Amino acid sequence: MSVAWSEWQDLTAVNIEKVPPSAVWGVYMNRLVDEDGEPVQLRRDLGVDSEAIFYIGASGVLSTSGPQLQKRLTKHRCAHANGKRGGADDEDLNVLWKKITSRYGHGARLQFRYVIVGSAAEAQLMEGQLQAQHQARFGEKHDYLWKNQAHPLFP
Repeated sequence: MSVAWSEWQDLTAVNIEKVPPSAVWGVYMNRLVDEDGEPVQLRRDLGVDSEAIFYIGASGVLSTSGPQLQKRLTKHRCAHANGKRGGADDEDLNVLWKKITSRYGHGARLQFRYVIVGSAAEAQLMEGQLQAQHQARFGEKHDYLWKNQAHPLFP
């Protein structure tokens, strides 16, 4: 999969505003970094994830009603900044974030990178391929961390 990913950047409103506002379809990843901006070493079921991938998602797959990539990234930024994901898992994510900062320090934060693609089908295909690669490599889904509080990541 040879695509031009953006550089990793902190998941902040200012950085999200730099994403082209007209981008509808895209794929993005979030990773967990320490206070120095280096990826933490996440223990996974089948090894250590040195890239610390926390989430893999796509935008514009369910809707083509205008720019979606900035909206998806903003939703993730707001959810994580508030310790909430915006759904039924709000409390789980709040607990997860407390455990992460307990283990990696209060300087731990999320970063994102993205790639803009040409269609919803391309975004969905790339998202699925990246998620499948991650699951095959580490034996767990990319979003397993916030759904499993007993994960070995935690003390």
